[in-house]
Amino acid sequence: MIQSLERNPLLEHKWGNSTAADRVWAKVAPIAPSTRPWERHFMVLQAFIDDSYAPNGTYVLGGYIASAEAWANFSREWEELLPLTGRGSSGRHRFKMSEMAHKMEHVPLFHEVIHKYALFCLSFTIDKRALERALRRITVDDVVITHSSLSDPYFICFRNLLDSFVRFRALDSKTGEQIEKFIPVDKSVDFYFDEQTQKKVIRSVWAEIIEKRAPEVRELYGSEPKFENDEIFLPLQAADFWAWWIRKGHENGNLEDICNGDFGKWKAKPIPGIHMGMGEDQLAHMIMQAAVDSMPPGSMLRDTGLFTSLLKRFRRFFQEM
Repeated sequence: MIQSLERNPLLEHKWGNSTAADRVWAKVAPIAPSTRPWERHFMVLQAFIDDSYAPNGTYVLGGYIASAEAWANFSREWEELLPLTGRGSSGRHRFKMSEMAHKMEHVPLFHEVIHKYALFCLSFTIDKRALERALRRITVDDVVITHSSLSDPYFICFRNLLDSFVRFRALDSKTGEQIEKFIPVDKSVDFYFDEQTQKKVIRSVWAEIIEKRAPEVRELYGSEPKFENDEIFLPLQAADFWAWWIRKGHENGNLEDICNGDFGKWKAKPIPGIHMGMGEDQLAHMIMQAAVDSMPPGSMLRDTGLFTSLLKRFRRFFQEM
C-alpha cells in the first residue's frame, strides 16, 4: 500500500537499534532524492531472490517483493528469531531452509514474519535434465552448440525470471492485472540476489539486456541487480525459504498446495504471487534463438528433437481424449 508522502520513514528510522534494519535503509539513503528523500522509498520496491536446486534435477530462483520500509521492519523481527537457527561460515546465526527442515517446529514462526511484510512472491523453475536435453537438440551443421551461459541453469533462471516478470507486468493480461493489484505498473522493482560467482557475467550483459527492451518496458527493470551476503541481508534468507519450498513442490507434485499456504505440517494464508518456468521445448526454442545470433553465415540450424517432441504431444493428446 502506498502511504502518504507527508511521512518520511527514512528520517523516522532510528539508526543503531537493529543492524539488520540499518543495512536495508542504507541501500535506500544514497539513491534517495536530496530534497524529498522519502520519495525514493515509495518509488522503488525491492525483490530479494535466492536459489535452490537438486543435483541433476529441479533448479529454482525464488523470493519476495516488498518496500524498503517493510524489509527493514522484517529484518528487525527476523533478527530476533535467528538464535533458533544454526550458524554459517562466519559464525553468525542464519536461516537455511535445508537445515531448518530438521527443526520444522520453528519454521512457522519465520513464515509469520515473511507473511507480515512480503507484498508478493515470485519464482522461476527449470529442470536441469530438460536443459541438457534441449542443449543436445540444437545443432549447427551437426555440431552441438556449447555456450557457457546457456548451459548455466542459474543464468537462465536469472534472465528469464526478470524478463518474464517484466513482460507480464507490461502485458494487458490476466496475469498482468493480478500483479498490478499489488505492484502498480508505474513502480519499478530493484532486484537483490545472493552472492554468486556468476555476478560478473550478469553485470557484463545487463546493459545488453536492457538496451534490447522498449523504453516503456526498460523502466520496469529497476536498477542493475545487486548481489549481497545472505548472512548480512536478512531478506535473502526469506528468499531461501521460498525457493526451497517451490523446489520441493515441483519435486513432490504438491506445488499448488504450497502456493496456497499448505506446508504439510502447518497451514498459512497464502501470499499472492506468480510462478514461472520453462520446459524442454521452451528451453530448446530459447537456445535456438540465441544460436541464430552467433552462427556462421550459410550454416544450417537444426532442432534434432523437434520431431520427437511433436510425437510426444500427439500421443499425449490422443491419450487424453
